[in-house]
Amino acid sequence: MLVPGSEFEEPGEELQLGMDSMALYPAFVDELREASGAAIDFAMVGTLEIGGDEADLDRLRQRADKQRAFGVPSTVLSAGELGARFAGFSQALGGAIFYPEEGQVDPRTVTAALRQAFRALPVTLLENQAITAVRIAGDGVEAVCANGDRIAAWRAILAAGAWATQIELPFSLPRAYPIKGHLLGYRGPAPGSLPHVLRYHETYIVQRQSGYTIAGTSVEDVGFDRGIDAGTVADIEGRAHGLVGGLLPATSTDQWVGFRPAAESPLPLVGRHEDSPLYLAYGHFRNGILWAPLTAERLAGALTSANS
Repeated sequence: MLVPGSEFEEPGEELQLGMDSMALYPAFVDELREASGAAIDFAMVGTLEIGGDEADLDRLRQRADKQRAFGVPSTVLSAGELGARFAGFSQALGGAIFYPEEGQVDPRTVTAALRQAFRALPVTLLENQAITAVRIAGDGVEAVCANGDRIAAWRAILAAGAWATQIELPFSLPRAYPIKGHLLGYRGPAPGSLPHVLRYHETYIVQRQSGYTIAGTSVEDVGFDRGIDAGTVADIEGRAHGLVGGLLPATSTDQWVGFRPAAESPLPLVGRHEDSPLYLAYGHFRNGILWAPLTAERLAGALTSANS
């Protein structure tokens, strides 16, 4: 999901980062499509942040008023107006805040396009090659691989997500750690049958352009536990069907977990670490795909400045 307005409760730097990165997205996707020749599942469909009753909607309205003063466009929808936007709700609802300048992108298609674009560049991709340590070596860096190989470079970017500080580093950095989340995928809904991203308390539902529909999620601080819990799956399925049961098949086709890359830092760590040859790009928590274009732009600027 690309949902800066409906993601952040209060105006502040996180929201501003989200808005700035969101503004870069259409050009970022166009450039990547041209460079790769690959299809990218990206659409600016808008988000419905749903209130269960009038009191819930009033809370969302107050949040939207503060965000609007910060430059985030939104519209308050009554219960009737919400039903006119999407008639597939399974329960009576109080209304919603509609954020028109939000959308969705499938990160798997972004990654595939990046891989394809790299093939046209003088770049070597070493996939499935674990890095165990990064060390300062003269004016540059050296990466030590799990198989014993060593890679020397003038600059290195630490972009290992929740694993970032499990690598041996030459500096003490804010700890990175995973926040596990369960996700469910449904095959069967017709493309376009869900016109907007839906968010309702801790539940969200987003549809890819193919019609594949994803429901989430859970928030679990349990380390790198990849197990899929049947009770958590049932809870998410119950919440999803309670919201849009007529849209979804009875059971999900796919279940998986992801590790949101959290860090002991109030904001993502992006840019050069002090005056070293090591650059940082981690700690994005649940907004890595949203902040991707801005992160890339800032890193490119920092690397260019260092080399000029």
